[in-house]
Amino acid sequence: MAKCKFDDFVERYEPGGREGINSEHAPAYRRQSPYFAAADKYVPLGQVTARVWFIKFEANYYANLSLSENIQNRESKDGTHCIEDGKFLHFSKALLNVLCLRKSHRRTIPKEIVTALSFLEKALRIQQLNNDPALFNHLTFAIATSLLQQSRYTLQKQYDIGKELELIAGMLQGGYSSKSFRFPYDGFNLLSARFEYKSPIVSPPRLNDLRIAQNQRMDIPPVGTVSDEVVACVGLAYQLAFADEQAGDLVRFIAASIALGFTAASMRSIELALLRRDCVYRNDTGESRLRLSRPKIDEDQDLKIPDILVELAEQCHLRVFKLTKEAHEAFSFYCSHFHDFKDIDRLFIPAHLRKTFAHPFITFECARAALNLHDAAYLDQIPGVLRGISIHKFVDEPGDLSEYSTDYVGQPTLQIGTAVEFCKSAGLVVALPFGIDMRKRITPGALERMMGTKSKTKKALLKKIYQFGTSVRAWLKTEDVLECLLNDFKLSNFPHWPYASKERDLKLCDALMVFYESANSKNVDPKRKQLLWWKPMLFTPDMMARWLRPTGQGPAMLFKALDVSLLDGAYPTFSVEDARKWHQTEGLLAGVPLIFLDQISGRSSGRQSDYYDDRSRQQKLRGLIDALRGVKTLHVAGPAMAIAERRIPIIDRRDFLFRTASPKHMTELGGCKSDWSINPCEQLGDCLRCGGQVWIKGDAIKLTRIASIKAMSEEIISAGKMKLIKNPRRITIANQITHAQEALDRANEIFAFEEDPTAPKGALITFKKASTSMSVSDRSAYIRAQG
Repeated sequence: MAKCKFDDFVERYEPGGREGINSEHAPAYRRQSPYFAAADKYVPLGQVTARVWFIKFEANYYANLSLSENIQNRESKDGTHCIEDGKFLHFSKALLNVLCLRKSHRRTIPKEIVTALSFLEKALRIQQLNNDPALFNHLTFAIATSLLQQSRYTLQKQYDIGKELELIAGMLQGGYSSKSFRFPYDGFNLLSARFEYKSPIVSPPRLNDLRIAQNQRMDIPPVGTVSDEVVACVGLAYQLAFADEQAGDLVRFIAASIALGFTAASMRSIELALLRRDCVYRNDTGESRLRLSRPKIDEDQDLKIPDILVELAEQCHLRVFKLTKEAHEAFSFYCSHFHDFKDIDRLFIPAHLRKTFAHPFITFECARAALNLHDAAYLDQIPGVLRGISIHKFVDEPGDLSEYSTDYVGQPTLQIGTAVEFCKSAGLVVALPFGIDMRKRITPGALERMMGTKSKTKKALLKKIYQFGTSVRAWLKTEDVLECLLNDFKLSNFPHWPYASKERDLKLCDALMVFYESANSKNVDPKRKQLLWWKPMLFTPDMMARWLRPTGQGPAMLFKALDVSLLDGAYPTFSVEDARKWHQTEGLLAGVPLIFLDQISGRSSGRQSDYYDDRSRQQKLRGLIDALRGVKTLHVAGPAMAIAERRIPIIDRRDFLFRTASPKHMTELGGCKSDWSINPCEQLGDCLRCGGQVWIKGDAIKLTRIASIKAMSEEIISAGKMKLIKNPRRITIANQITHAQEALDRANEIFAFEEDPTAPKGALITFKKASTSMSVSDRSAYIRAQG
């Protein structure tokens, strides 16, 4: 009997098949399993396996409209709600395996193909009443497309799945090719009757266009924009974490890690997780720089940290470095001694605990203190990690209790010889058994039984005799404790050991973002979470999300723990990707070229920039206006023109003025010659006392603001002089008057320029820096000099 084409296809193209395609998946591959188990290199950071489940259409919430939001069976460890073992499942897994060949550059298995196959399986059951893939025809794909169009998937997701349907239809026949798909062979020619299929689902508009279409008002930013208030909350959380003595190392580690990812550079959560311990460093010229790996574009970058953020970035890095020191030492020990995680047979003990575990036995109380656990309801209850451990009861050393004594913990004891002497002194007669070891210890109850008749008087005397006796204690064998902790550590997930990720270019011992797992339930205050020193771990993107975003149990843990809330009382929501949006938006508003932003943000395609652009339509339009474009004659007044007339040759003067006098971007009070894309404003927004301000004649809206500041400055000067008369020694008042006078002088200079008939509309004027004006760097240098 001739073999079915589909059976032959499975034997050829499944992992480990005759064609030998993607045999890296073969060790974990099982034909009958309802999932495709990929090789370890596809395992996402923080997960155990890379399993792609073949969920039935009926169990997929996004596909099956009859399901409620509470029933979302997308994965099943026991195989329920999955496509049954059979010809369709075997074909689907072999197809997924061979199509992964063209996806070899991807970091995860393409799941859109699996979803497309799920729709096809449902379509076959509707059309043919069974899911035999040999029955594929044009109607099958038409039914699958109809089901897809009626699903809850987004337009973009529908378009992607529709393209996968096109790919499957083509590869089942003579072949398929597109701009993004290049297969080295022809199609599989599995169908007897050929047909042509093209997905009718059109590509949705780009995200940027969609956002603009959704906003009717020009000044409204896109939904989900990260506000400056949320950014301030992130900074406040970082400051409070180290100011609050009760915050705990775990909260401090989270706050410092997020602050480092925000200040040093625009980075993805996976890039933050894969930072090296020496990621922040100073080069030969003293410039502070950041090393980071960009796995998504397969590049390593070395970026300059903006001058104004150097101190903060280095502080964040140093704090994370110190907090992770012990976890780093643990990984260094394991990685240097054990190439395979399964081979680990010794537990790393931190330096401050080595003395505790240096003895063969450890008391139960010392063990609980060393483990730093409080998960038991009672102090004498064994912690969960030590369940099943043998408990030994003695006083100071094993076997020091007499065989006639009970071993109840807490009972006082004395050496038998000492106890007998005390009894003789008290007039009590003790009948000692023959051959009893007088060096061993005995409890009051055992000694009372040796006295014969019991009485209250004897008990009272024994109580006095034993009031200074050493009690029986519960002991644990040190090697048993360490074995329990080692077994608990070996339950951890390190699929790429000794590396941190599937790229295998960063060892765990070289990673910065390593810490300890925490004990206790999710309901425990994050400040009180106990750290498990025997379970070092890598801080993964999933963990970051749990700390920064609301969970089913309540608001984001970091902000709740530190009681950082917005003005309306709600706790903020944040993510590392939100920080990337904020960096992108602020950079674009400052006039940074988009290509440069993409480069320093680790994006290889400009199309991705739309997602991170949170500017309003009005801000985008302003960014498109170049106030100086097309200007052939440049009229400039002020210090820049004075320098040009004295020092610059006439033939070079126009270029000099364009470079030095033209604003890099516009502000509330004119223009600014500084480039905020590299360093934020050094004057903290004090434009009227800054030497970088540029005024463009004829700007009526900004002139109104100048008039308002002029009037306010006059009021401050008037009120300050009155107070200074009453108290001439108030230096702070004199300083405020000086600052207000400098702002008033600048405002008068602007109004005089506006009234100058020789200066045409659009002319520029530059200014000298006020005599008392100090930038952030100047002020820092002054404070250091004074200190």
